[in-house]
Amino acid sequence: MSNVVKPTPHDLDDTVIVTEDALETLRSHIRGGIAGYLEPGRVPPSDPDTLLVDVHRFSEVSSYPLYSIEVRPSADAPVLLSAIAKFAPVFSDNNEGLTEYRHLSQMWERLGPAGELRVPRPLDFYEDINALVMQRVGGERFSRVLLKECSRFAPDEAAARMADAARMCGEWLRAYHDTTADGTMAPFSGSFLADVQGKLDYFGQLGFPPGVARRVRETVERLADWGHARRIAVADRHGDYGPQNVHRGDGYIYVFDLNYHVTAPVLEDVVYFLVTLETLNPYPSQWFLDRRRVMALRPPFLAGYFGDTPADEVALLVEGYYLKALLFRCAKQRRNTSKRGALAERVFDALRVRRYYPRRLSRQCALIDRLLDAGGGA
Repeated sequence: MSNVVKPTPHDLDDTVIVTEDALETLRSHIRGGIAGYLEPGRVPPSDPDTLLVDVHRFSEVSSYPLYSIEVRPSADAPVLLSAIAKFAPVFSDNNEGLTEYRHLSQMWERLGPAGELRVPRPLDFYEDINALVMQRVGGERFSRVLLKECSRFAPDEAAARMADAARMCGEWLRAYHDTTADGTMAPFSGSFLADVQGKLDYFGQLGFPPGVARRVRETVERLADWGHARRIAVADRHGDYGPQNVHRGDGYIYVFDLNYHVTAPVLEDVVYFLVTLETLNPYPSQWFLDRRRVMALRPPFLAGYFGDTPADEVALLVEGYYLKALLFRCAKQRRNTSKRGALAERVFDALRVRRYYPRRLSRQCALIDRLLDAGGGA
């Protein structure tokens, strides 16, 4: 086998093992398909078999192995093609590389090669080695830009640049949902209540305050009553839509990791981005991060997605899904913290599970209750 994957997609230690045979197959496929991969105006070589295809591990952080590809006619010739290969796993219900290739193709057809909103140009998917190949793009990861330009010492004009990027992030997500739309559903229906209760039960075993858990349950029950006669859009979910999967360039953004394969209420992605901003955990060296500047990105992002300042009903929907997302964010952070050992886990439980998140969730419940009362909610 050229790719070896562990079988369970929910295990954070899942890895993809890429063999030398797989890399050699990758080189062969690149040579064979080069004529279709080149940008318009570039002349394909007369003998693709003589091309030099340099493949080496890409240093960018990713859940799965990334390899940089540079194709030249000869050792001293300019680069003919610069691309990235992503070796994604195949689970029983999802070939992640193929799913991402299809989503990239949809978005490339919609957005094209220029403009503010972009995706990497999808070049191919090699099913025999489960490798997605896409053109390498410019820009810098938005999460890194955020740490620099939301610093306490960043110049005033940085705020305008960041607001513009946040607006583009909202517009891109709306374009993705419009492209993959799949009907509507009642908000806070389906598994919403069960998902919230499941997380509350889990945290209850770790010392989460029972009174806060009861408050959260009461609030989501009110939301379910309020939303039973309303409808919200359903579309393919990005699943990890945050600053870590966006590259910001000069007047444009690129978005990556479109490998999720299920439909969901669009607000799941919207609030995931917002919660990621709020609960960002900078490294100790980023002690100067100004969280007020980070949270100032919320309004332009929502304006980009909804096209205008959200109406009262939209605000209630966003804040309701935000409540659930806070619980899931806490669980994800705890899983990541657990990798550092039992002591780190105990500290997280003491500071986050029993203190920070209960306070934050209480404030969120109070906000939702005020919105419901003002709008004649149940």
